[in-house]
Amino acid sequence: THGVSHGIDLICSTQLAPGDVVFVERPTYFLVADIFRSHRLVVRGMPMIHPDNIGGTGGIDVNRLVDLVDSGKLSAPKMMYLVPSHQNPTGHTMPVDDRILLAEFAKKHGVLVVADEVYHLLDWRNEEVDGQRPARMAEFNRIHSNDEDSTNSIRSNGCCISVASFTKIFAPGVRCGWIEAPDRIVKSIAQHGYIVSQGGLAPFVGDLIMCRALSDRIGDSYLRRLNKEYANRARKLCAILQEDERIVLPNGRPTGGYFLWLKFEQNVDSEEFLAFCIDQGTEVRFRPGTLCDAFANHSDGEEQIANDETSGVTSSSFRSYARLCFADLDEADLEEGGRELLKALHMYMDRSSK
Repeated sequence: THGVSHGIDLICSTQLAPGDVVFVERPTYFLVADIFRSHRLVVRGMPMIHPDNIGGTGGIDVNRLVDLVDSGKLSAPKMMYLVPSHQNPTGHTMPVDDRILLAEFAKKHGVLVVADEVYHLLDWRNEEVDGQRPARMAEFNRIHSNDEDSTNSIRSNGCCISVASFTKIFAPGVRCGWIEAPDRIVKSIAQHGYIVSQGGLAPFVGDLIMCRALSDRIGDSYLRRLNKEYANRARKLCAILQEDERIVLPNGRPTGGYFLWLKFEQNVDSEEFLAFCIDQGTEVRFRPGTLCDAFANHSDGEEQIANDETSGVTSSSFRSYARLCFADLDEADLEEGGRELLKALHMYMDRSSK
């Protein structure tokens, strides 16, 4: 494919039809919902663990999802989209037990699970402390229940699809990615008219550049350097921000990915704080948590969906949260930016207390 977004678009074109329901995380990659809406799909929020619960890590409430659908209180969607490893924007990684339960649920109900795995290999965890990195979601298709019907293609081959790209792990200009899925899905995509007409995708980048890089294992050493560099950047930014007790890191220091998810204490509205930073002429920029929700700027027709009780959260649940990207700046710029943010927060809080 030409990347993750293109892979998702191909899945929508070949596996879904207008009117089908897609469940997304809340919060999530803020641009993905528009891909689904462009295919006239119905976007809804899946059951989530509220970010203010004890621990504050958030994530999909897989047990509640299973209970609601199995009890008939909620209809199963046609597809679910999630970022299971180092999630955008929260940095949360879905535990293995939840992945197993979700894969079994998907097979039982014939639900496609599209996993955006773009950050999967950007992982620098200390396995002795943080545990082993979970496998890609497509690997969970191999799990078989005792009551498995081997004659049913969906039940026996699974419904999990991993979509990934070299953009984040090799070079941003390399618009080349891949889809890992059960054979029936891969064959369906390969027979899509657009693919057949072109004779494939990304022939120059994929066949010449990336195949050579992979066969020569150039990507391995580069990925190791990238993980080391990003780990240092994340460590630097976290150390600075944790100097102010009004900033909390719900998921701790990132062990992978691109983003740091933080919470401003004392009911700071992150959108208002960002506006203040801009008005004061600072260069501080971040993405407010509310704008990381798929329904942040929902249309009138989605108002009920945006505020439904199924997901257990609304856009306002992330009012005091913000997403910071540590991947785009070197350590010196991150230190300058982090200290500018602390200075701006101090000014904002002083003004608010008067």
